[in-house]
Amino acid sequence: MKKYLIALSLVGLVTTSCYEKLNIAPPNSITDEMVQELLRTADEKTVVTILGGMADNIPTLFKGGGYSTFNGPYYFYDYQQQLVLRNITGNDLVTSATDYTAPSGDHGNLYAGINLNGASQEVSSAYWTRGYSLITSTNKVMNYLTDELLNENASLTLRKYKGWGQVMRAYAYNYLMESYVDAYTNGGSSKLGLSIYTKYSINNPPVARSSAKETYDSILTWAKDGVKLLKDAQVGYTKDDPTDIDLGVANFVLARAALCAGDWATVISACDEILAAYPTLMNESQYVGVNEAPTSADYVAYFAEHKGFTCLKQNPEVILGYTYNLKAYGAASYWTNNLATPNIASIDTRLYDKIAEGDYRKDNFHKDVWGPYTTPLNKINDGTTYQMGPYMNVKFAANVGIGQTVETASSASLNIDYCMFRVSEVILMKAEALAQQGGSANAALDPLIQERTNGRYTAATYPYPSDVTSELQKVQLQTRIEMWGEGGLEWFNNRRWNIPVNRQGSTNHWNSAMQFPVSQMTTSIPMQEINTNPNLVLD
Repeated sequence: MKKYLIALSLVGLVTTSCYEKLNIAPPNSITDEMVQELLRTADEKTVVTILGGMADNIPTLFKGGGYSTFNGPYYFYDYQQQLVLRNITGNDLVTSATDYTAPSGDHGNLYAGINLNGASQEVSSAYWTRGYSLITSTNKVMNYLTDELLNENASLTLRKYKGWGQVMRAYAYNYLMESYVDAYTNGGSSKLGLSIYTKYSINNPPVARSSAKETYDSILTWAKDGVKLLKDAQVGYTKDDPTDIDLGVANFVLARAALCAGDWATVISACDEILAAYPTLMNESQYVGVNEAPTSADYVAYFAEHKGFTCLKQNPEVILGYTYNLKAYGAASYWTNNLATPNIASIDTRLYDKIAEGDYRKDNFHKDVWGPYTTPLNKINDGTTYQMGPYMNVKFAANVGIGQTVETASSASLNIDYCMFRVSEVILMKAEALAQQGGSANAALDPLIQERTNGRYTAATYPYPSDVTSELQKVQLQTRIEMWGEGGLEWFNNRRWNIPVNRQGSTNHWNSAMQFPVSQMTTSIPMQEINTNPNLVLD
């Protein structure tokens, strides 16, 4: 008889009328078997009462968690921090400290790739802890959601909850694979994958690593099952709630996992489902950050609520995202919003020069030296003044948060939304799958190219530089441009594409001689796991 989950799952019953109606024992005497018996005949309301407290936590796992680095803890930041920090060690994002000086300390170490992937480093353990914490939290709910239960109870809510769990499992394991195992399509298919846990127990025995193929087979099975379960539960595309795990999120997770596994047909089909539901992209006014201060003003004013990257209401592309009141602004603004924090994020000159003239994405970067800028304190232009150099981004720029005015702006409470999954990435995933198959990606890319150039170019006529010739190279460049600074994608994509960190030729990287081979972009399994799992085998 197990009791270790019951207090969590049934805590709400004690103070509800359902507790009396169900006539169950006190929570400290309830067993898993009793819960399973209740769920077999439970109606929708009772299912929510019994499992809702645990299951409703699953969608929030996308943004929760913490991050620890080798010079100090970043545990107080949201999960997006881990993703953003990956880009700092790449090619396309140049990071600086206040006054446009080279970064130092923890910031500088990340930028230089120092101690980034050693088994004893806190950086490696943070990503491992993050991934498996998602799995553990999900398995606590999935323990109850057996196939037998769903066969006995036709509840749509049970199917929704299990669909959420399958999607989260797929996401978490794919996230770990992208960090700790060589890219499957770039030499990793013959390697070991991960230890797979599908049950929660306080005394879960350590599990040996499955092969990479077995791991990806599991990930794709979970993701596909998640999509099916959500359809069975009549969950569609809940655009009014971007924090929900709906069909858009489920198909996005499936597409990304299939892309990593080299299952091109699944990528295309999953992307097509999403694109049918999300036909609209951000336009130029939603995409490009602009100064809205009066011409005579001695300050600049970038309003968060007017742009899609800082306000979800302005972003028709959002599939998964979080509003500022859900604490999503922490990571997004800390590393990429030059107008709110002491960190400056610029685009590498080599990528900037590859963006075609007439492509408005280029307008999100200021080629000329910005000069002095004063942060908001109790209003705009009354905080600390520092220098900002060339090629800085205004893609994520905001010094007037949502709901704030010029007179009330404060960097300490800047309100900025965060978009985690968006439609442009779906277009790019589909285009890559088509290119990887040896076909043309133009039809997939065309809606994106035509929008980003206001019809000046099609995918077939976009003026690529001379060193970009193949279909895959074109998709790769468009991905680098469109997704600059978002979701750690440059780092994860380059592992798959076998593109090392190589800053030679850049005119604005602080360490333009730096090279970081793809072989070192796979993070080592943490020493704690090595020491505590006797079944663990290293490649």
